[in-house]
Amino acid sequence: MANILVLDDDELIVATIVRLLKKVGHNVIHAGDGEKGLKALALMPFDLLLTDIIMPEKDGIETIIVVRQQNPAIRIIAMSGGGRIGSTAYLNAAGKLGANATLSKPFTGGDLLAAVEAQIGQAQIGRAPIDQPKAG
Repeated sequence: MANILVLDDDELIVATIVRLLKKVGHNVIHAGDGEKGLKALALMPFDLLLTDIIMPEKDGIETIIVVRQQNPAIRIIAMSGGGRIGSTAYLNAAGKLGANATLSKPFTGGDLLAAVEAQIGQAQIGRAPIDQPKAG
């Protein structure tokens, strides 16, 4: 089980993502934009951040930059449907600025779960205890 923060201003997408992630046992919190997301990140630790790119107040690119400065260990998945220039440009920028993975909307539930599980696995590797030397 992981603590996951989902940032997206589309209520239908949020509801679908939250339902799917909770169904497989994750603790999920959501916020409608980057500004609210940063407040949530300040209140509790998260293993994973899923963020849309195009949002009001503070978009996903700005949010990724701030999160990387304040919490470099958190895993980030950037999501985008593209807007005017298409999702590829936004997602490429997100990757260069610190997103660990990207998802182009629309994506399937299987795509989402595979991306989340891959990132959670990486987060757990980062937290693995250091092997103790064997007494000899």
